[in-house]
Amino acid sequence: MKQQLTRFGNQGVILKRLENFESADQSWFEEAKSHFTISNKHPNIVKCYGLTQDPSNGNYMLVMNIMDLNLREYLQQNYNQLTWERKFQFAYNIITSLKQIHNENAIHRDLHSGNILFKQVNQRFAIGDLGFCGPADKSSKSIYGNLPYIAPEVIAGKEFTF
Repeated sequence: MKQQLTRFGNQGVILKRLENFESADQSWFEEAKSHFTISNKHPNIVKCYGLTQDPSNGNYMLVMNIMDLNLREYLQQNYNQLTWERKFQFAYNIITSLKQIHNENAIHRDLHSGNILFKQVNQRFAIGDLGFCGPADKSSKSIYGNLPYIAPEVIAGKEFTF
């Protein structure tokens, strides 16, 4: 059953699309499932509103809350003005978000400054890009994410350590 949705209000969203419709495999739908399951349980995880299809080409897209900056960009612009209290508050927001992911028996697997996103309106950081997020019992020999953030032992073909 298809449902036609219409915009209500002025909430900004971003559409994360699957570039090649033919490759809409199980792993991409698992990403969507992770977003739905996890993001709606904690305010500091980028909210996912649903799944849609581009009418022009049939590509699937996740409908997600739009954020303003990532952590790297935020620190470049605001580092000198940050108080210790704000630093601790931001760290606490990120840690509690990560804890929620772990409470769902999942691991982010690609957490870095580009996936920690800031929203100006509420002055909060949220964890985004749950694309590599998956069950904690997944193979610990798999390589996920950006090379500078991958544990050296994983690059060497061994299991990651904690």
